[in-house]
Amino acid sequence: MASLVQKLRSHNPAVLRNDELVDMATADGGALLNVPVGRLASGHKGGFLVLDASDYSLLPARSLGSSVVHSMSSRAVKHVFLRGKTSCGGTGI
Repeated sequence: MASLVQKLRSHNPAVLRNDELVDMATADGGALLNVPVGRLASGHKGGFLVLDASDYSLLPARSLGSSVVHSMSSRAVKHVFLRGKTSCGGTGI
């Protein structure tokens, strides 16, 4: 949503890059709440997703970053790891 609003306001489709949007949703959100998340780094609560790159919501593969930000389906999420442990896996979310 932040991406679409900024693109409309600025009349510039490149005003926010996908990596900036991911940071806004993860590390920046954690910083706002004073929670060490959004980075795989010492002192942060490690978490990451394993995605099925062949899921239709992530195609075409050459636009993976854009697809993750704008159109990824929960079906594309195959495993979720939190604090080094599998939280969900095998069937998507």
